[in-house]
Amino acid sequence: MPKAFRSLLSQGLAIDVLHDPNSPLDEADPRIGAYMDLARDFPRFRFKKGVPPDRLAQASSVYDYGLLLFDYDASGVRISESQRKGVVATKIFTYFEAGLPVLVNAEYEEMARIVTENGLGLAIHSRDLDRVAAKLSLFDYEKSVQNIHAFNERHGMDKEIGRLVDFYAQLGVK
Repeated sequence: MPKAFRSLLSQGLAIDVLHDPNSPLDEADPRIGAYMDLARDFPRFRFKKGVPPDRLAQASSVYDYGLLLFDYDASGVRISESQRKGVVATKIFTYFEAGLPVLVNAEYEEMARIVTENGLGLAIHSRDLDRVAAKLSLFDYEKSVQNIHAFNERHGMDKEIGRLVDFYAQLGVK
């Protein structure tokens, strides 16, 4: 993510990272060193105190986009091909709950399909990270927000609970 974030920030975009609310932010932690470098180099990159999961959609709703985007390097990724093709990060649904269009990796095929077929944001290929600002300038944000509201109406728990119960029944779960 730091490499992708650097590209986005270099294009003039701003990024806030909501930190795990159950873990203190330790600037000396080597796992976040690259992010501390970004915060030093770009005033539009900030770490903010996170919130519990039940408050994440509300806390996220003040932003323009939800972000699940990184520089995907197939040679260094430790996931299977079936995961790459089928994974759907649950965070996108939190972003949809917040009414936010999302920016996701096109390399994650199922997640990209859901986003693009429903007009819920943009699927960005890693090779296009340096053109995200240009893509956003052409993106119909308002239409995407309308699509998200319609998607949420069609796929809310009250509409989908039957499918979930049936799925569990097929698994033999009571």
